[in-house]
Amino acid sequence: MNANSLRRFVPSRLVPPGSMVRPHPLRILAEMRAIAEIGGFFAIRKTLQKRAPSGDGHPVLTLPGFMVGDGFTRLMRSFLEELGYDPHPWDQGPNLGLRDDICHNIEQKVVTIHRTTGRKVSLIGHSLGGVYARAVAHHQPQCVRQIITLGAPFNTGFEEHSPEGGGGALARAYERLNADTKEDELPNSTLMCFPPPLPSTSVYSQGDGIVGWEHCLDIANDITENIRVPGSHTGMTHNPLVLHIIADRLAQAEQEWRPFDASGVPDILLKTACATEVFSWWERESRPEH
Repeated sequence: MNANSLRRFVPSRLVPPGSMVRPHPLRILAEMRAIAEIGGFFAIRKTLQKRAPSGDGHPVLTLPGFMVGDGFTRLMRSFLEELGYDPHPWDQGPNLGLRDDICHNIEQKVVTIHRTTGRKVSLIGHSLGGVYARAVAHHQPQCVRQIITLGAPFNTGFEEHSPEGGGGALARAYERLNADTKEDELPNSTLMCFPPPLPSTSVYSQGDGIVGWEHCLDIANDITENIRVPGSHTGMTHNPLVLHIIADRLAQAEQEWRPFDASGVPDILLKTACATEVFSWWERESRPEH
């Protein structure tokens, strides 16, 4: 990634909302729900596998959230492999923040998988990993099939705030770990605020105790969607409803992508949304030019 690779996309953009939205402190305590979500995954894993559409074998790269690594996405990769996909870990160790060198490494991995398999790669990014997924999809769209982000705060100003908007100790930890990356292009770009030019699904929860869910919304259109689910931020990689959405999205044939059909499902479980429903003043803006 060269010095001008991000600047040439978008010099600036008004990011909704104007300042970082932090979850209520009680939601942080509610993150303990993640333990129950893991239990729920194991309890209905076989049922999920039976009801989920079979995979077509295409490669899927999973990108973990802040301060965790591939171990955190292992259950999801195992689930996808059993469905018939070719899942790959990101192999970058713990995700310590937005860094140019890490983004470059992910891009090269995507390109290598694409060349080796002859197939485009789907990207699934949890939290900060989802921000990386959007950046990589912008830079290597010819290698990416679709992206799915889980609780990813892509609509925020990364140069001024920790991408993991919980504040407090988490924000301070992010700042300490990334004190030497202030000159990096990636955290100073608004590139991720624009959806990439390919199918994009953002899964978010209004009960998120780590990230302000408002930062996970985009303007919905023919290839961009937002889906609300109940649950925690931490447990999204093994939340049964999230895995159901992932299986449904990955199963679509290439070039035949359609927005998620939530009809017949109670709104309390799954609901599609659009950023303009929350930010009515947010004007539709053009995509960045390559």
